[in-house]
Amino acid sequence: ADGRPMRHILEPYLNYTFNPEPNVLPDELYQFDNIDTLTEENRIRLGVRNKLQAKREDGPFSLIDLDTFADLNFNHEGDKGLREKVYVKAETHPGGRVQIDFDARIDPDNGLEAFNSQMWLSQERTWSSKLEYRFIKDESTLYIADLTLHPVQNWSYNVFGRYEGQDSRLQEIGGYIQRGLDCLKVRLGTGYMPGYTRSDGLEMDPEWHVIFGLWLTAMPGQDDMSRHMK
Repeated sequence: ADGRPMRHILEPYLNYTFNPEPNVLPDELYQFDNIDTLTEENRIRLGVRNKLQAKREDGPFSLIDLDTFADLNFNHEGDKGLREKVYVKAETHPGGRVQIDFDARIDPDNGLEAFNSQMWLSQERTWSSKLEYRFIKDESTLYIADLTLHPVQNWSYNVFGRYEGQDSRLQEIGGYIQRGLDCLKVRLGTGYMPGYTRSDGLEMDPEWHVIFGLWLTAMPGQDDMSRHMK
């Protein structure tokens, strides 16, 4: 790898989780965050994490971070045994300003249930892009593309789009213009969602919406705001 020293780290692990049944179940709550989805849980997670690292500048740099694990659920009902799901999560940096992440959920009996992947490409101070693929078995196959140009300092121009492959339907296209000031950023844009016919036969009209954002950049963690601010 270009003469750089490399190392492989292997980390097997085992986690045990026990949550008693709550006195209020998720279907009785207005869902606000992940805490409201907690239910009874009694499982062992068996996994192994692999890291392939190279040395860059003065510290280690992970080329691949791969986490694979399976859940053994003691509350599992039926004839499938204890094994419930297998999960794979990975972050990769194949080179330059390229990053590819993916995660998958696999049922031992029904095969691949869900798969998500994201790829980031960029050229410093010139442009950046993101491509996404999101798959849920028998429900959705979603493609997302996003391109942002930075032709001059403190100005950004973005276009984005979403396409649903399961229905062969364009979900949304749009874009925005963003201006960076001394301690804040301003974003103005628009998005268009074409009309379509739902699976139940209901006709949905086309929709336009306006994207407007104004936020401080001097505060930690506030520089990268959500793209689809309305």
